[in-house]
Amino acid sequence: SYWESSLALASELNGSLEYVAPDLVSSNLQLAALTMSHQWKHALHLLKHNFAQRGHQIDASTYNSANIAMPEPQAAQAETAEGQRTPTGEEDTARGVQEFREYLMRTFIESDVGRKAFFSGDHVLDLHGMSLPSAKMALQLALDDAKEKPRTLLIVTGQGKHSTGEPLLKEGVASMLDRLQLHARAVAGGFYVQTWRGKRPKK
Repeated sequence: SYWESSLALASELNGSLEYVAPDLVSSNLQLAALTMSHQWKHALHLLKHNFAQRGHQIDASTYNSANIAMPEPQAAQAETAEGQRTPTGEEDTARGVQEFREYLMRTFIESDVGRKAFFSGDHVLDLHGMSLPSAKMALQLALDDAKEKPRTLLIVTGQGKHSTGEPLLKEGVASMLDRLQLHARAVAGGFYVQTWRGKRPKK
């Protein structure tokens, strides 16, 4: 399979071909192959260990590769809420996805990509210039942070001048906000979002 071939090639590059090492581009492609095949444990090992061993700094392309096949967390939460019992194999997969997502979130916070977008407690989330997968991750982090201190959040998406057709980033963020049932008001180049539902919690 594609993901098994990517592991075999990486092993060969790290072993017998001592003068040829995977660069960041090939590592990101390997990560994409693993996530598309739902090999979450292998993908997590690649990010946690192989990237450091190869001297790679995680970049925006890494987050895009990591999010190619990432399932929405709401799907797993809804299933748990309905009290459905999943088979052991599916439970292992769900656990692998969760561990991978949590590690990805932690590295995103510490990365240049994450720091440029958001600081804890801030009222502005700047997604301008980000890919949609990275933007969704940054938005989720900002909303999680706002659970402690509910506030109105200005989300900057840009006006999509570099998109063909509809602005992809703004449309993707709007779809995510709608799915989370958060009140949002569209403005030029972004949204004002209430990070709480119903009446605003007392300070």
